[in-house]
Amino acid sequence: MANRDTSVFQSPDFPAFAFVHACYAWNPMRNRERIWGQAKQFEALWKDFRLKGWEVNRFQLQNAQSI
Repeated sequence: MANRDTSVFQSPDFPAFAFVHACYAWNPMRNRERIWGQAKQFEALWKDFRLKGWEVNRFQLQNAQSI
């Protein structure tokens, strides 16, 4: 039995390889990985926006033929 001061994960009896494999195979964990990828894409987009901004022309007519 593990000592109360040590973590179950640090026990020599803990099946670390099977645990890690199960985490990567588990669908909610894969969803977290996908969401993390999307968060990183948004972070890159936000940094680009903050550094360069986006060109906005508020006074140009959208469709010149409609006049």
